[in-house]
Amino acid sequence: MNTWSVKAALAASAALLLIRPAEALACELPYEDIGGRCLFVDPLVSDTWYNMRLFCRTLGAGGQLVKIDSANLLADIIDYINRYHFDEANYWIGATDEEIENHFQWLDGSSVPLGPPFWRYECDQYMTQRPLVDSTRNCVALDRETHYLLSDFPCMGDGMTKFSPICEAA
Repeated sequence: MNTWSVKAALAASAALLLIRPAEALACELPYEDIGGRCLFVDPLVSDTWYNMRLFCRTLGAGGQLVKIDSANLLADIIDYINRYHFDEANYWIGATDEEIENHFQWLDGSSVPLGPPFWRYECDQYMTQRPLVDSTRNCVALDRETHYLLSDFPCMGDGMTKFSPICEAA
């Protein structure tokens, strides 16, 4: 190997070290580090919120539907979906208001933040902010129609749209 090849290899290695975060998580397969959390986005499987919650549990590592508790994590997930062209589905996440109508909670019992930048708006004359007060819409998904902002849907799905899971390791 000549001197230029060695220098080029060292420069490439140094560039990779600068790009890769020093604190990258070591996630068990099938999870990978997305936004500093071990997540698994599966665009191939789809079903009801309940079945996708069970699906996440079967992955092991304490798997559960994801808790998106920061705008940065939401942005990282949206970037991931777009980067890998996983944009043909809505994605179930770990939030519901089944216990108390219009009081959305994560699966750990903590409250889901309402309003921007998380929830979608309706394109009506009032620009109605989701979630809607609607006892038939009790589960939350990232809605592909609004570039993956949160939206409330029936937990069984809407019968027309694909709902895939985003799972998170404990």
